[in-house]
Amino acid sequence: MRRSRSTLILFAILTAALGLAGCSGSGLVGGGPGPGNPALPPTIFAAEFTRLVGVSDMQGTSWWQIGTQGSGVGQFGFPTHVVRDAMGRFYVSDGNRLVRFDDLNGANWTAFGGFGTASGVAFDATGRIYVADQGNHWIVRMDDMNGTGWTTFGSCCTGQGRFISPEDIAVDTAGRIYVADTGNDRIVRIDDMTGAGWTEYGTSGGAPGQLNDPAGIALDPSGRIHITDSANGRVIRINDMTGANWVADANFAEPRGIHITPAGRIYVADRFDDTVTRLDDITGLGRVTLHCGPAGVCFLGPFSVWGP
Repeated sequence: MRRSRSTLILFAILTAALGLAGCSGSGLVGGGPGPGNPALPPTIFAAEFTRLVGVSDMQGTSWWQIGTQGSGVGQFGFPTHVVRDAMGRFYVSDGNRLVRFDDLNGANWTAFGGFGTASGVAFDATGRIYVADQGNHWIVRMDDMNGTGWTTFGSCCTGQGRFISPEDIAVDTAGRIYVADTGNDRIVRIDDMTGAGWTEYGTSGGAPGQLNDPAGIALDPSGRIHITDSANGRVIRINDMTGANWVADANFAEPRGIHITPAGRIYVADRFDDTVTRLDDITGLGRVTLHCGPAGVCFLGPFSVWGP
């Protein structure tokens, strides 16, 4: 049985209250590497509950974290998505705000609020920031972390121009916007923030061409679309919005976040299995899965992942 969203939120609250969300006693530390060789900096990052976790490699040699429970500098309430921009800065969606900081020490910590529930984050070629706002059932574009140029598109609930709890967002090289419309069991592509060119893919179910709780969306270097079909326990790849060349890897429990590198490597955060998986290709080539490191430090319900 997969964990429901409400169960996970309750679990996050309980673990935070018990002091488990920071893995106290695990050797994880903020602002630097944990167990293993401290000369190995973290390169793979996962957002989970009240912290951002980093590991040096897919063997879990060194672990690192930033974040304690709260809403101040260096604190998170419920972080769900992590991405890095072209300058290497971290962006973490955290409840009603988006947080940005420069490095592993949290330098230049900046937070911008105003979201219902911020979720997936993406950038276009000019560096503008896009956010899937689950709480407001819309997507947001802004020019910078001051909220300059704030623009929204969408409303609740079904039909064209409407979303239900959109969880992730991606932007292609042509500036077109892709949205994981999670509550409607579909993905949507629009040409711009006016909603022009509205195109959707997917219907509810578990067969090819169907989706159930699609949570993550990412584009590979060829522009192919990858979707974490969460409640169906699989990652899907299609060539385009027609669904051509539908391929699935069904070896997951509850995949949520997905990240694809410029070289085409795929990282998947599997929230139910408490793991991060890296694949060279959707066929499963080069599959490596990490749950715990050699010092017994483990992932705890990762929502998203970013890797090199």
